[in-house]
Amino acid sequence: MNIPNFSLPLRVAIEAAVETGTLIAGGTWSRAVREKDHSTFGTASVTDSDIKGQRGIIESVRNQYLSARFLAEEDDNTYPAKGSVTGLVFSVDPIDGTSPFCRSLFAWCTALGVMQDGAHMGGVVYAPEIRGGLTIAGERGKGVHLWEHGLENPCRVSIGEPPSKPFIWFGVDVLRMSAFECLIPTLPKELKPRGIAESGALGLALVAAGRIDAIVQSPQMPWDWCGGYPLVLEAGGAFQGFHFEDGRVIPVERPTLADYDTEKQMLGFVAGHPDLVPKLFQCLLERAG
Repeated sequence: MNIPNFSLPLRVAIEAAVETGTLIAGGTWSRAVREKDHSTFGTASVTDSDIKGQRGIIESVRNQYLSARFLAEEDDNTYPAKGSVTGLVFSVDPIDGTSPFCRSLFAWCTALGVMQDGAHMGGVVYAPEIRGGLTIAGERGKGVHLWEHGLENPCRVSIGEPPSKPFIWFGVDVLRMSAFECLIPTLPKELKPRGIAESGALGLALVAAGRIDAIVQSPQMPWDWCGGYPLVLEAGGAFQGFHFEDGRVIPVERPTLADYDTEKQMLGFVAGHPDLVPKLFQCLLERAG
């Protein structure tokens, strides 16, 4: 694939995401699920594809940047200290959308974000089983680009005008959380969800590419949003973060240091067209706040 004039860290991230996502989709490692202990969830699901895919991405990046550090899910001594984003940091999620992946469905992706001293440079989301291999990548000041159907050359994409009936996704975790129970039934007809995001990273990337108009997601781990967050902003979209504190929705103007904590789900978000995000977030404040 031909990569635009991105910086070397972004190029390295794109190549690592596509290479590893392709190996995962090709069945290089097992999709069989097993449980692991987790400090927040008690237990969590993991596959060999998660572990070995993450290891492959980290090795690829460290071939270029030996001092790079990582925000990633599986235990590894190359990670930064909890919540630290100093230096060159890559967020790594080899499989975002574990449930569809394990069932040989398509709605999962490999996602990487690139940060320098806490500033988001850009990110890449690669969904190998969508549209012949869908890659959406962007860098601050250099636009967001999309590859699909195996084409070598990308097209530049951005967020356009929303239709009268916008295509809005809600994350699958939103539907599971009691805090959102009062939100969905009371939304205006034009703001009701029309799809479910099994992968928050993929949802953010599709917003940036103009394929969907907005996404609402409950608090997530940093690797779930770091790859897609800079794409939405670079494509001209809005990103409204929030925390839950004592059962209340607390607006967050931009990610805080606590949101990079690798032990907690901290940052929820509403992302999408600038006209839609305030409306959706206001409904969230009124009904779930």
